[in-house]
Amino acid sequence: MTRHFQITLEGEIQRKGFRFHTFLAAQTFNLNGSVSIEEDRIIINAEGGEENLNGFIHWCRKGNGGKTTVHVIEKPPVYYNDFLIL
Repeated sequence: MTRHFQITLEGEIQRKGFRFHTFLAAQTFNLNGSVSIEEDRIIINAEGGEENLNGFIHWCRKGNGGKTTVHVIEKPPVYYNDFLIL
């Protein structure tokens, strides 16, 4: 079953290359969706299986050394075809 989570990272975010590393992590976890920077936060929309999403969310929480606040909201699936850097 496909699930969709919107993950928002706020705080001390290492902007240089973060979207690209998020893209690589999404591929590792076999997820579709997107990553973008909006004002002072990173917005990630990720879709896939529950186990892969849980692993990806764990990666997001660890990815910046705990210097960010991570918000996770479940939304209805959009059924992305791939993972995009916006």
